Amino acid sequence: MLPTQPSGTTGMARRLDPNVMYVACRWPYDNGVPKEMLRNQNLKAGVRNPRTGKAIAAFPADWGPHEEETGRAADLSPALADALGLTTDDEVEVAYPVETE
Repeated sequence: MLPTQPSGTTGMARRLDPNVMYVACRWPYDNGVPKEMLRNQNLKAGVRNPRTGKAIAAFPADWGPHEEETGRAADLSPALADALGLTTDDEVEVAYPVETE
């Protein structure tokens, strides 16, 4: 989290550090992924660019995006999207939890 709210923004999601590898999804809280599990800092989500096959472990963060409005099922931090070579509305695969070293 950023120490302060960025100017001109509201909401906790805007305080997520854009330099950290994180992914926000519509996590199935009632079907196998309870909120307590997501808070476990030792568990990561696997995020993969299916076009290149490159995958990175990321922190599961936040609930979103609003799929009905955006048509998206996942939001990536700017750092994660850049590292995977993805831009807004590119296809991405998310698996949770994944084994990390």
